[in-house]
Amino acid sequence: MFTNGNDSFVDPLGLSSNLSALDGNDTVNAQDGDDTVFGGNGADSLRGGDGLDLLYGDANNDRLLGGNGNDQLFGGSGNDTLNGEANNDTLDGGTGADSMNGGAGNDLIISADGQDTIVTGTGSDTVEYSLSATPRTVTITNFDPAVDKFVLRGEYQPFTVSDTGPPTTVTFANGDVVVFTTIAPTQFAPAYDVVYGNVDVTLITGDSPDLVTLGAAPLGQYVYTMGGNDTVVSAGSPTFVFDLGAGNDSLTVTGLLGGVGGGQLIDMGDGNDTVSLQDVDTIATISLGEGANSLTMKDFGPSYGGNSQSILAGTGNDTIKAGAFNDMYLADLGGDNIITLGDQGKIYAGAWLET
Repeated sequence: MFTNGNDSFVDPLGLSSNLSALDGNDTVNAQDGDDTVFGGNGADSLRGGDGLDLLYGDANNDRLLGGNGNDQLFGGSGNDTLNGEANNDTLDGGTGADSMNGGAGNDLIISADGQDTIVTGTGSDTVEYSLSATPRTVTITNFDPAVDKFVLRGEYQPFTVSDTGPPTTVTFANGDVVVFTTIAPTQFAPAYDVVYGNVDVTLITGDSPDLVTLGAAPLGQYVYTMGGNDTVVSAGSPTFVFDLGAGNDSLTVTGLLGGVGGGQLIDMGDGNDTVSLQDVDTIATISLGEGANSLTMKDFGPSYGGNSQSILAGTGNDTIKAGAFNDMYLADLGGDNIITLGDQGKIYAGAWLET
């Protein structure tokens, strides 16, 4: 039925079939039935037709069409074109620069490698994106944050979101870039989800007040807020808080022990912010930003016996209260600060800023 040449095949009976096209540039139309089709080597065109189909492009630049039914399309290596068409499909481009269109239905579109182009189509689609060792750019079109979801997998990488749009550009620290051609930056957060093992990630945008309560994620918590008067409450795990934005924010951290990562950074952004740290092992750096800020540290340091702390006070009029045994490296960028230390605490002003 198939040779190692360029074959063309249409299933005459439309029954459930298991087809392997071997080498060559093949065209296969499986028609009805629940079919499994392997393209083999060559630039193949595979159509599933009706039924629940599995299409494997294998090597080279292939074209896969799911047809009706809940299909699974796997591009393999090469620059492939995948179209789920009707129903709820799974599209995985594999390696190479792939073009994937979910079509109608609630689809899962997987981008793990290469300079992919993705169209979410109609329905509630999920784009699952994996950070790569080699920086790449992926473009996502027709994304609707009201119904679609962007899921990020892989090792944690900080990222920035463009200030204006559309298009909205998300740039990761490893060099990966994801471009959403049809949404504004403030629409990115509701559609964003993260899978980092046991790491919780929360991203908030917009100007409305938000309350975020974080549980105990063993590997860490990451919070981004981009505006509004937000409140973040965290307990029981390493906590990383990046850029709480321009609003008047409140951050409370309790029961933060050492371990995986420890506490690393609190950047309160602009605004009149309130930070309260209690029963906390270590925070590497606290940046209060602009505005009149309040920082309170109680039972702070290894075994709560105290620890050195670096604080960037900013240009506003800040109030800083530290418990016993806390040594403070203070970089004051201006403003009138009120600093209260407990027993045996010390202030080292200026040296940290100079280094």
